[in-house]
Amino acid sequence: MGKLTEAIKDYTDALAINPGHFKALSNRGYCYERQNKLSLALNDYTSALALHPTHYGALVSRGAIYEKLGQTSEAIADISGALECLDKQTNNSDSLHLHQEDKNTTAIDQQKNALLISRAKLSERLSGVSSKSFVNAVEDYSTVINNLLAVDSTVTP
Repeated sequence: MGKLTEAIKDYTDALAINPGHFKALSNRGYCYERQNKLSLALNDYTSALALHPTHYGALVSRGAIYEKLGQTSEAIADISGALECLDKQTNNSDSLHLHQEDKNTTAIDQQKNALLISRAKLSERLSGVSSKSFVNAVEDYSTVINNLLAVDSTVTP
């Protein structure tokens, strides 16, 4: 039995004992995602988010799956939710479930920039459908550039 399959079995056993354990659902979803079982992963991330709507990892992971499945609007919604979690993180260290080494301003800023770029790219896909999507993409790219300028004066727009 492979390590991912074994981990899935262990998370399933844990969920049989405590079906409301959102971290076990999210972790099992990650294992399914690694096995490219996207619908099972999506179900687990969605269940984890039903229990804990601000679970950063589940939002980012489900958004990535939606992107892979071509569900752009849903991907944007999850990335936006993850960005809201990061904004709250700067005000409350307990609002986000990040690894301890990620709980510093630089890491959070880098994650915000990466999510903004992802959301901007997704908005670009929708720009043929809506001019608002194009404006949203430009705003996200501008925010990233401004964030980089604030950190490193050698970056030029």
